[in-house]
Amino acid sequence: MKKLRVAVDFDGVIANTAPARRTWGILNLGLDIGRGTRERAWYLEKMGEANYRHMRCETGFGDTLSAAPVDGALESLSSCAGFCDLYVISARPSEKIVWVNKWLEKWETRQLFLGVCSSAGTSKIGLAESLGVNYLIDNDKRHLSGSSSGVEGVLFSPSLIDHSDWCGLVVRSWHQLPLLLFRAARHKA
Repeated sequence: MKKLRVAVDFDGVIANTAPARRTWGILNLGLDIGRGTRERAWYLEKMGEANYRHMRCETGFGDTLSAAPVDGALESLSSCAGFCDLYVISARPSEKIVWVNKWLEKWETRQLFLGVCSSAGTSKIGLAESLGVNYLIDNDKRHLSGSSSGVEGVLFSPSLIDHSDWCGLVVRSWHQLPLLLFRAARHKA
């Protein structure tokens, strides 16, 4: 069976980095943005574009190491590594990718990935295409469209947000992904 190439977003998909953003919101804006992982549009609605950009600049460094794994992510990725070549593609700028690698090392999962890449300055889908990726898993549908070479976007959305405007695959938990990807790998073979 030929291995699939699968790229996965980091923030909110592999690691629950929302608590650091919540703390930032409370300390800097007096705004409790809640406990769960949120989509960009939700943050923009609550805090505005300027505050969102400021929060993104100030988080994602050492605070990354305190993030817990998203439920089921590490186990599912370990399962998928047997039949998928895995990559992390993050919108974090290059200087913050070191923290993604440190987090993966802390959780003893760095070896599962062929690469950990920043898509800052380009599109995630474009970077996925350049890596020959078959599936890109992200919690923000903006990053999943526009492929000219057949990268299939998989929207990771554990919340019950309505995604009727998204015509691709939607998964609600990591527990769904290994079987979905295994079937795709068998079909591709």
